[in-house]
Amino acid sequence: MKHSKKTRTRVKNIIFLLVSAAFLTACQTWGEWDEPAGNQKNPDRTIKLMSSFPFKLDLKEENSELTGEPIAYPEGTAPEIAKDEKRGDVLTMTSGYLKIPNPLKDVTADVGASFAFWMKADDLNRTVLSLKDDAGNEMTFKANTQIKYTGTNELILNDPAVEASDAVTAGEWYYIGVVFTKSGFSIFVDGEKKYDLTNALSNSNPDFDYSQITELIKNAEFVVLGGENPDILSLLSISKLKIYRNEVTLTEMQPDNDVSQVVDPIYFNNFDPNTDATIQGAGKFITVPDPGFGTVFQNATGGMRENYLLLPEHVLSHSVESKELTIGVWVNASQAGGSDAYGWAPLFTAYGAAPEGNSNTWPMFACQYRGLLQINCAGWSDFTDAQNVAGVNTLYHFATDWLADGEWHYYSAVLTTTTAKVYFDGELKNEWKVSGTGGGNEIAGLFSNGADLKYICLGGNQAWNWGDNDPGFMFDDIAIYNVALTGPEIQFVMSQKK
Repeated sequence: MKHSKKTRTRVKNIIFLLVSAAFLTACQTWGEWDEPAGNQKNPDRTIKLMSSFPFKLDLKEENSELTGEPIAYPEGTAPEIAKDEKRGDVLTMTSGYLKIPNPLKDVTADVGASFAFWMKADDLNRTVLSLKDDAGNEMTFKANTQIKYTGTNELILNDPAVEASDAVTAGEWYYIGVVFTKSGFSIFVDGEKKYDLTNALSNSNPDFDYSQITELIKNAEFVVLGGENPDILSLLSISKLKIYRNEVTLTEMQPDNDVSQVVDPIYFNNFDPNTDATIQGAGKFITVPDPGFGTVFQNATGGMRENYLLLPEHVLSHSVESKELTIGVWVNASQAGGSDAYGWAPLFTAYGAAPEGNSNTWPMFACQYRGLLQINCAGWSDFTDAQNVAGVNTLYHFATDWLADGEWHYYSAVLTTTTAKVYFDGELKNEWKVSGTGGGNEIAGLFSNGADLKYICLGGNQAWNWGDNDPGFMFDDIAIYNVALTGPEIQFVMSQKK
């Protein structure tokens, strides 16, 4: 049957009205989340620092009236500000926790929320950060980098029962960043993104809706530091907590060092004048025109276990309590004869005594110019490829000589009981992690028995009888610290060279 033109027109109009009604209904629902059609806005990704708690003199927020409430567990003690050897005044808690009014409460955050803070935990299973809403939904972040959400759905990320993280070590300071968005999470350690959805050590719920966490953060009354449950009573220290609206960038996750807290070295010599170092061999003190350097030590080129600067025998004996060590020194190879002349040379070595029969034996500690380390002092470690966090030791010699440009560069070796790092100019070049126990995994003897290392050499005196020459480097500002400096702290030390 044919339709008349009038009938066809009426049918078209009805169809148009039905489609329009459906479209308007859809837009009405959509409009509950977005602007009306034609006026939609992109999500506001603006990063805003909502609160900053330095924890220096008190528990107050830096720029407002917000303040934390210290609470003790039953028969415990409330958190307090205490002096830390490395970071100065910090928040400490052993048998209590701190409640902070949530600065993100009811705040519109289209993308998410971010937390950043310095942390040192004696027990990595302790809760560091938690939020809980009135419905009982709760998110916790532990020192071992585990994230747990309990609510309608449950989620556990980086569960140590599945695979333990090696990103942090008990008893050491780390700058931690925890970021939540509606689509995932990120965890930063010392300015480096360690975990996100693509590389979590474990994920109990791959289909989890992360907007549940961002919604929880918006609804929680308090941010709790230390955990409300007294399940683990151990020292937790926190410094410089920052809370941001939305997802921060890598810039905000860089360690926010208070450089005024960089401690003084337990030994320092800028050779201007030299007060307590003794020249072995043909090296000499010279004056250079380079701004800020003045008198430096110029080692002689060539020779094996003949040319170096002997430092006072006590300089490695001050880490018994801290169990940390940093060695820093300016180095220049402009007079050393080219990269091939010192490719295997030692830079800093220490032994129990002077070499005998042209050989050194243990105890020993060697910092090789090419970026490697070795310890044999009440335990030993060769810092192998397998122990390097990158899976391989990177060598900086010959074609990759870090001193080839003939300019001044700053060398640093930083050690704790389970980690060792080598920096050039404040940039991390090699990093190792060891268990701390068992042959080949021991560093702690360097601290407990550091006093046994009495023959301490700058610029030569290779271990054993390997035949590696003493390099003709120039040195300035040799410094020994009984703390583990971070990259930014090393860069601050460099900036003071004037």
